[in-house]
Amino acid sequence: MSLEIKLNEAVSMRLLAAEDAPEFFDLIDRNRGSIGRWMDWVAEAQTVEQVAEARRAVWRDYEARTKLELGIIENQRIVGAIGLHGLDDPHGSAELGYWLAQDGQGRGLMTRAARAMLDHGFAEYGLHRVYLTADTANARSIALAERLGMRREGEMKQDVLKPGVGYRDSVLYAVLVEEWRSL
Repeated sequence: MSLEIKLNEAVSMRLLAAEDAPEFFDLIDRNRGSIGRWMDWVAEAQTVEQVAEARRAVWRDYEARTKLELGIIENQRIVGAIGLHGLDDPHGSAELGYWLAQDGQGRGLMTRAARAMLDHGFAEYGLHRVYLTADTANARSIALAERLGMRREGEMKQDVLKPGVGYRDSVLYAVLVEEWRSL
């Protein structure tokens, strides 16, 4: 059981396996500073084996239908990841999460990937609502949410503790299935 979503001839999204861990680890390692600024899990990805174990967990979550995390592939190279977390929420709500290597940014890649992920989440998982949270200083994530037509629902004061930085504020965006269908 596998999943691949084609975005165009050069770009697709697919489940990454443990065999992808060396390439995925290298991508994380090369972008550690830029993605680690926003994502705490980067600190836990210290070895290829840790990344391989995380890929095995992703497959278990996919099979259990609790989480969907796909690698973003451009010209047969992994350039980032995108996922829907909390797919087993009894209220039909899931969180969109994503990251993209620095050299993949600024070309609309994440916008295409996020649109396809939202389409998939609403159609295949019967979601009612998809939301994302972003650090208030993360202008790229905020811009993505707005390009997707998500609605800003509010700001959460000091809701995330970043080691060595302190508490940070986040902004919450969401879109309902009927809003998504009308976009």
